[in-house]
Amino acid sequence: MEGPLRFAGGCVALATRKSPAREGPNEDALAAVPLGSRDGVLILADGVGGCPAGRDASRLAVTTIAQAVAGLDSQAPEQVRAAVLGGIEAANEVVLGLGSGAATTLAVVQIADGVAQSFHVGDSPILVTGQRGRIRQYVMAHSPTGYAAASGVVIEEDDPAWYAENRHLVSNIVGSRDMHMEIGPRIRLQARDTVLIASDGLTDNLPIEQVVERVRKGPIERALCGLMEETAAVMAGDSGHPDDLTVILYRPTCLG
Repeated sequence: MEGPLRFAGGCVALATRKSPAREGPNEDALAAVPLGSRDGVLILADGVGGCPAGRDASRLAVTTIAQAVAGLDSQAPEQVRAAVLGGIEAANEVVLGLGSGAATTLAVVQIADGVAQSFHVGDSPILVTGQRGRIRQYVMAHSPTGYAAASGVVIEEDDPAWYAENRHLVSNIVGSRDMHMEIGPRIRLQARDTVLIASDGLTDNLPIEQVVERVRKGPIERALCGLMEETAAVMAGDSGHPDDLTVILYRPTCLG
């Protein structure tokens, strides 16, 4: 775990942990790219496929986007936004160029002078919540379970067999000619809001209400540590879904 670190006018804390059920490498990758004192870009990728190629895809995607935005003028958020979009497109081409069928999900949040905007491919969750637990944004997973939950057609608790069968299917990935980006609205962050980006190892094991309750208050490093510990405990149980776990938390202030 790393943090809290000063970032984009606030604080960021980051943590990543390899799946306890797999001997291979951690297939998640992450980066926090500062752009001056008030701006920055947060990036998380979760490699698809359960093999070393997944690690290659996630690291290449994160590196490509980080290089696209590094050194840009923090006073020009539209330029940064364009670089993020171009970086995601470039990442898709780079991963396709591996020629191995490698793929990754991607979750990016641009912070520009207190305004957050998300860019999303796949099923890695992005969440913005207030201190009192009000969810200001929760990005829908590009997957059968995500689409079903959003439409109200399937309630996970009502059909656990359907959920278990479809849980790992992803409908949109970096490394596909059919890749598309979901661009979220610009959200003016309040002083005690929390932005969360994670790999699906988090939401496959904890309900979103429990995630919100953990991250909405208290020091950011304590919230992150508690979230990692709670998820690891569930993964170790009979109903857990062991996976790589990566979480980024950002707050626009460094207050507890």
